[in-house]
Amino acid sequence: MFTRIVEYYVKREKVEEFRERMKSLVPVLQSQAGLVDLIALSSEDEPERMVGISIWNSLADADRYHQAHFEQIMNSVRPLLIDEPSIAGYNVDASTVHGVAAGKAA
Repeated sequence: MFTRIVEYYVKREKVEEFRERMKSLVPVLQSQAGLVDLIALSSEDEPERMVGISIWNSLADADRYHQAHFEQIMNSVRPLLIDEPSIAGYNVDASTVHGVAAGKAA
């Protein structure tokens, strides 16, 4: 399993619009081969800070999505952002989430 974490800083006056736009993009993510789960987080202390965590069967699945759709999503939300998001990837070593197994995908 592989996880991508994308951290966004949204213009304070655009936070609700960002949330709505991201919700509207969920079907694009759900249609991607290899997506296991998506978690969207917002900060209590920093309302303009948003984090998206996507869990994939493999790095190849995450990369395929990134190449095919990430720029489309970024074009949709970029006007709402303070700057470009940070993106990091991690292997899943352990999880209690149903359906997410540590180590390599079967």
